Amino acid sequence: VCGVHPAWYRLVNIAIHLSAALVLFGIVRRTLLLPRFERRYDAVAAPLAGLGAMLWMLHPVQTESVIYVCQRYESLMGLFYLLSLYCFLRGCTTALHPRRWHDGALAACLLGMGAKGVMMTAPVMILLYDHVFLAGSSFGAVRSRWKVHAALLISVGATLCLGLLYREYDAGAYAEPARVAAYLLTQCRVVLYYLRLAVFPYPLCLDYGWRTVQSLREVVLPAGVLVFLIGASLRALWRRQPAGYLGTWFFVILAPTSSFFPIDDVISEHRMYLPSAGLVLLAVLGGYHSLDVCRVRGAASFGWRKGAAATAAVLIVVFAGLTMMRNLDYRSERRLWGDVVRH
Repeated sequence: VCGVHPAWYRLVNIAIHLSAALVLFGIVRRTLLLPRFERRYDAVAAPLAGLGAMLWMLHPVQTESVIYVCQRYESLMGLFYLLSLYCFLRGCTTALHPRRWHDGALAACLLGMGAKGVMMTAPVMILLYDHVFLAGSSFGAVRSRWKVHAALLISVGATLCLGLLYREYDAGAYAEPARVAAYLLTQCRVVLYYLRLAVFPYPLCLDYGWRTVQSLREVVLPAGVLVFLIGASLRALWRRQPAGYLGTWFFVILAPTSSFFPIDDVISEHRMYLPSAGLVLLAVLGGYHSLDVCRVRGAASFGWRKGAAATAAVLIVVFAGLTMMRNLDYRSERRLWGDVVRH
């Protein structure tokens, strides 16, 4: 009906992205209202969830996944990933048709795997979510909702058997050990660069052209930092701390594209689409707790609340402005590739 005009494709992409942000808002708000937090966030659950979803939605690193038409599979997978977690959460917290919500979680998981193979990490993150926020322990999560978790894990096996994973994962499975090792070592630098883009999203580039590392000397420091961050996330996860879940969210979702499966493009911004949600929420919740500490110590009289609101507003405006500027690079092929050459 609409032909092949790019505007219509991008309109659909934007609709997918907006839907994913709304689902993320629902997940965060309902999570903060869980009994696990003993009503600590009841008054601020909606504002914190709204700020987190807004910053994630407007973050400049999302541009490639939304505006670059063929990256729709990334944002679509992200939508189904979040939808699967949301349905699981609703099924665990409602007395009205919980099985239907769990069936919806399974359906969203299967649809997401049809969009991109990274979706195979969703059952793991849903199980870990149950462990941290709902059940109290991994054993408790498996014992109380083992049918749901088993169905989600079986969906991963079914997807693998049907060959729905992308060809680069298939190629990676048969790659030479030397290539696998070089790719894995290169990802130590790449993942740290992803973290830098989450904090300081400039410059952005469609094609980085990074080469694989040639010696261990190049990655000793990045690998050490990465091991420390992963270890800290796992330690916090073991203690059922929300920060541990958000940190693990980042590393687990990146794992299929930043570990043992060599891909021709060693670094791509669209791979940060979903992992960046964990980092943004970690910053938002960390900022709120810092403000709360100041309030407890009697520093609220110095205008910390107004300062926090102003900081949030500035971040939203800055992210929106940077995203708009980045969109201008996609107006023409010449301008886009000129930007690549320049960076």
